[in-house]
Amino acid sequence: MEDNRVRILYVNGGLMDRGGVSSVMMSYYLKFDLSSIYVDFVVHGSTTGERDEEILKRGGKIFKIPPKSKNPIANYTCLKK
Repeated sequence: MEDNRVRILYVNGGLMDRGGVSSVMMSYYLKFDLSSIYVDFVVHGSTTGERDEEILKRGGKIFKIPPKSKNPIANYTCLKK
């Protein structure tokens, strides 16, 4: 069976907390029809964000990569992957 859902990748400069960019991402994410799209998130940092549990409950994936300021080569490598 073929899955024709569209894939969306949100890239956030930090964690999925309650800040401005994260809040905008989440407001869209919560309104998306998840039967027709997949939504995944890239966050910069290895700790858990305030919204991670909510994302995971709705079927999203969270990819944690090293912050660019701490390790630019690892950041680029992980983001490209």
